[in-house]
Amino acid sequence: AAAFLVAVPEFAQAPLVRGLPSFSLKLTALWLYVGWKLLQKPETQLWGDLTIGFSWTWLAGAIYWGWFRWDPYVHLPIEALGLPMVIILMRYGKAKIGNYFYLGSPLGTAITDVYFYCVGLIPYWKALMMRPPAEAGGILHSALLRMETYQGVGCAIVLLTLLLLLGAIWGGAFFFTDIALEAMSPFTLVAHRVVWAAAALWLYLLLAGRVRTPLTAGLWGRWAVMGLLNNIAPFSLIMWGQTAIEGGLASIFNAMTAPFGVLVAALFLADERLSFQKIAGVLLGIAGVAAIVGADALDGLDPRSLGQFAVVLATVSYAFASVWGRVALKGVPVELNAAGMLAMSAVMILPVALVVDGPPSFALSLPVWGAIFGISLVGTAIAYLLYFEILRLAGAGNTMLVTLIVPPFAIGLGAVFLGERLEPAAFFGFGLIALGLAVIDGRLFRRRGQGNSTPIQ
Repeated sequence: AAAFLVAVPEFAQAPLVRGLPSFSLKLTALWLYVGWKLLQKPETQLWGDLTIGFSWTWLAGAIYWGWFRWDPYVHLPIEALGLPMVIILMRYGKAKIGNYFYLGSPLGTAITDVYFYCVGLIPYWKALMMRPPAEAGGILHSALLRMETYQGVGCAIVLLTLLLLLGAIWGGAFFFTDIALEAMSPFTLVAHRVVWAAAALWLYLLLAGRVRTPLTAGLWGRWAVMGLLNNIAPFSLIMWGQTAIEGGLASIFNAMTAPFGVLVAALFLADERLSFQKIAGVLLGIAGVAAIVGADALDGLDPRSLGQFAVVLATVSYAFASVWGRVALKGVPVELNAAGMLAMSAVMILPVALVVDGPPSFALSLPVWGAIFGISLVGTAIAYLLYFEILRLAGAGNTMLVTLIVPPFAIGLGAVFLGERLEPAAFFGFGLIALGLAVIDGRLFRRRGQGNSTPIQ
């Protein structure tokens, strides 16, 4: 819950408050009301406690980023606006969890602001806050050129943090799926995932004024194909597969998306050629899958084997989606593509879920609803926005590394909370897949003077 409440201000409030500062400020009252209501029931008191603490963070963020973002010198004082109330509450032993959550915000602000002062990035901060978003790339590039080596390491740490956060979010998606599948079938869960995620992304785009591309029938049709390849087919296959295998194991198979992407791209795109290096990487990945599945799977297709093959097939669908996106959706803003394909996915999966599973039940437990919103809002909507931000800052080659970060989080969450245990063959297979991804990427070997191929773009 705390991880989700940290991600919300960074990736939802920041863009919202820039376009609608007054609306964002008024939302503080909603957070306070929700927190107060949750505090009334013993079973949700902890959530209410945390939400109250989060509301102070939201209030400070709305004020600063809405009206004072160009002045870094008032950043910390505004972040500390809730400090007097927090001190009073802590003195009487009230809302401890929420208060500690809030205190992390000014502490983090102090650390980052001191870093900016020491590095000499304050002028770039001001320019970045006062210029249009389209000029942000040039300002950031100029700031990086002025940074010394040790300061560059700091920026690398930031990007690594973003990669780890995305890996944790997508790793958590497999964990949330395991929980939600205890209460519903795969098709209904897919419908929940794409419907709520689509609603959240479209709300964000409309409020931020980012829907500027003409929404033609042809574009909706291309989004429908993208939704089928990138959402409906892989989500359904993975979730069906997770009815028979662990979420951690599914996340390992999911890492095969990049190797299969290399093969499919070479088949359909003229500018993507299969080099010896790429072939070696793909073969290592396939060997990793074979090591996990084992020779016993060839003797008979039991439910576990079918679940494994279903998840692997999902990665093939992701690979075709990547090629389709490059061919059919070039020139369309990436955030709009994400919202469009999710909307069309919702339109297509809802009838299927209703026919196969019947009307969905909304009388679900709090953990199941938490899992649904975790996989839809955090694991899909926010994850897409974070993914595109990392892609813009770090490039496709670095963003591909997130496929290596997802499995440790998924395996760890499954082991700690669900008691899942994977066989040694799974870890050996993951090692082969990771090595295959490193070979395909090539940078590790170029640094050692053993190659000169281009990372995946």
